[in-house]
Amino acid sequence: FPTRMHPHPFADLIGLVVTARDDGRSRSELQIVPAHLNPHQVVHGAVLFALADTGMGAALYPSLAAGESCATIELKLNFFRPAAQGTLVCDSTIVNRGRTIANLESRILLGDKLVATAQCGGTSLTVAAVDLAKESDRSKRRAMLEAINNTSTLASADDLKAFDKKFPDPV
Repeated sequence: FPTRMHPHPFADLIGLVVTARDDGRSRSELQIVPAHLNPHQVVHGAVLFALADTGMGAALYPSLAAGESCATIELKLNFFRPAAQGTLVCDSTIVNRGRTIANLESRILLGDKLVATAQCGGTSLTVAAVDLAKESDRSKRRAMLEAINNTSTLASADDLKAFDKKFPDPV
């Protein structure tokens, strides 16, 4: 199993650090700085989203086999209280890990106060990284496209064009 995540430039940019990771769990931390604040001088919701999303990926990543990758395609975030200073801690766990779908949860705390929770409700898609450009079986490509469309409400025309560019239709 992979022992470390790929480089994560966005996490580096905002100062998000994965501090612990093991069997289906992770802990991430973020020291709040002025750049994280919205106009109301509290942490922007996108920062909390990134903390939960990255924490979930860190919890899931060790369960991936060689050649697999993961992408979040739906995440629900509930905000309970604002945070303006200190260190945010995000604990993430795998709730269920199936063959192609994983469900995860995150809890974001500031000290002992719950700031937010996040649920990846059965839509964190895990797929084997297949080089479809070399795949001669058109049905496998079609099945993968159908799986993307059936599981993701976020698959836009641009997403499908990007997919076609990365995985051209074998002739």
